[in-house]
Amino acid sequence: MVRKWSRDRDERQPKAILFINEPTITLSKWTKSYQFAKSPKTIIEYASKATDEINYYVPAGAIEKLTKTQVNKYKKQKWNNFDDYKESLKIWKVTLPNNPSLWKKGSCNCSSFFKEFACKHVIGLAIRLKYCTPPPAAKDVKIGEKRKRGRPKKATKALLTK
Repeated sequence: MVRKWSRDRDERQPKAILFINEPTITLSKWTKSYQFAKSPKTIIEYASKATDEINYYVPAGAIEKLTKTQVNKYKKQKWNNFDDYKESLKIWKVTLPNNPSLWKKGSCNCSSFFKEFACKHVIGLAIRLKYCTPPPAAKDVKIGEKRKRGRPKKATKALLTK
């Protein structure tokens, strides 16, 4: 079984089954990311000296303002008890490469990123920095609302007459 699986994944084979190297981004994730990009949240940027990446610090939840003192405290913190850990969950650290074409290789420390390797913070920052553009269907939902169940309507009729 392992030999067959290894042969199926071999890149030199004519009909090779390749591994996926990039996360798939669904329409609902694009919508959440677009709404995050248009939100008035303050984002603080720190360039990484060791690597060719930029660290962005984003306030979590309903918090909109973030100060550099809060970020410096977040960077230096150590968890001595559970309350300190809970306090650290109020700021998300998003890391994006300096190269705009590699924005999908960015990372975040939110639970959604750890589950799906893509989250609204990484995609939303890429939209905000103009590294990518969301599909037009992602912009159809009003900011602050959720997408309705079912397939989205393509277009409504402009004029209805009886």
